[in-house]
Amino acid sequence: MARRRIRIRFQTKFYVLVAAICIIALTVLVWVLTGNNAMLEMGYVNTEIETVALIVRDEECFPVEKHDRVLYKVDEGSEVNAGDTVASVFKWGYTDERMQALITVQREILEEQRAQLAGALNSKLSELDSGIEQKIVMARENVMRGTEGDLLKIEQELDALLNERRKLLKETVQPNTRLENLYAAEEEQLALLNEWRANVTASKAGRISFYFDGYEQALNAQKLELLNSEIIASAIKNTKSVSSEKKDGTLLYRIVNPSEFYLAFSTSLDSFETIKKGVNYEIVFDSNNDTPYMAEGIMSIAETEKLVSVLKVSADIDNFIDARKVSLVARATVNGLKIPVSMIKAADGKLYICVDRGMGKEMVEINVLATDGKDVIIEAKNEADNLTAGMRCKKP
Repeated sequence: MARRRIRIRFQTKFYVLVAAICIIALTVLVWVLTGNNAMLEMGYVNTEIETVALIVRDEECFPVEKHDRVLYKVDEGSEVNAGDTVASVFKWGYTDERMQALITVQREILEEQRAQLAGALNSKLSELDSGIEQKIVMARENVMRGTEGDLLKIEQELDALLNERRKLLKETVQPNTRLENLYAAEEEQLALLNEWRANVTASKAGRISFYFDGYEQALNAQKLELLNSEIIASAIKNTKSVSSEKKDGTLLYRIVNPSEFYLAFSTSLDSFETIKKGVNYEIVFDSNNDTPYMAEGIMSIAETEKLVSVLKVSADIDNFIDARKVSLVARATVNGLKIPVSMIKAADGKLYICVDRGMGKEMVEINVLATDGKDVIIEAKNEADNLTAGMRCKKP
């Protein structure tokens, strides 16, 4: 009989334990399902942010004295080394009449040289004449079609052919008195022109651009910590690139780091759309939606009503060298402490959750790191607050 009493007593304790566990589980379930409570847990969200962002480049701008005209020696977006000639600048007060005077003398020299040759055959000269005519036609067609992308290259090739022809004729034709006078006049016009013209060389290596929008100083990789939503909103509204020839002021060119650039954007504080530092995001641009880029989250700043986010792209800058405003979608899977969006309270530019520590409720300031619209990944703003999985939270 004693053994039976022991068995009954053991079974009773077992059922009491099971009942207690069920009651606790049911209590937690009811507590969570009320909608006013939640529990911090380790998890992840698949975040997607669709926004308009700004291109921020690692670049340096270089000025020249006030000028009237620029002749570019390299194409927009070309790679240059320190010391390479990038442009010839004509000082303030220069007029094209000075260049025209030189062209007129050179035309007279050519006519006199051809007259001296009196129709004598010269295969090299014929080859140069043909090449020059082809380049002139190509340049004219480019201008007429409005496709001036290769025009600088054509002009440079044309100048090289013209110089080669001038050299050949000067070596071939025995100068008479008229030619001697014309050569002297050419040297005089060149000297006068050079008083107005100065060659500008690249101050460092990188990729070059001659376009500006006025935000080169504010939106620069060296000043990322100064970014705010006001600057971003202003640049999105007002940016418009202009060439250095059309820009008031003295900036002539930019030297850009071609292998990295940054993306800065702002979102509303209560949208919780932001990035997590150190997480890699897949970026798809509307202008190039077939080629995704990878970008690293490097900065997230909470303001009174806005969240400012910055991503770093370590890739060729390509067409973004003279772009500022882009539409993009950023995607990533972000891990960490997870809680429903409804548990977050925004007030005075700060975000909070209400933690139930058993002895009472406590408002804890947090950073939101990612959201999928339903849940958020968070961290404590201050390490001393020590948020951990399993903590119970109440709706603020």
